Amino acid sequence: ICGAFFYWAWGQGLQTVPASTAALFGGVLPVMTSLLGYFYLAERFGWYDFVGMLLVFASIGVGVEKHSARKGVLPK
Repeated sequence: ICGAFFYWAWGQGLQTVPASTAALFGGVLPVMTSLLGYFYLAERFGWYDFVGMLLVFASIGVGVEKHSARKGVLPK
């Protein structure tokens, strides 16, 4: 259910931002499903979930930095 919600929201977002910008944030799916599962389905949240989330956000940071260095700024 949580994953289905994310894909619906993802589709809505693609109507407003370019796919190249949205692709940088593709790793957010496992982060959001973990958080939604924790808050709404009372799933267990372990240290490995936290480390995985940090790695996802670090990869997004690297991608945004490389994208902005190549183009000057993020596309609007």
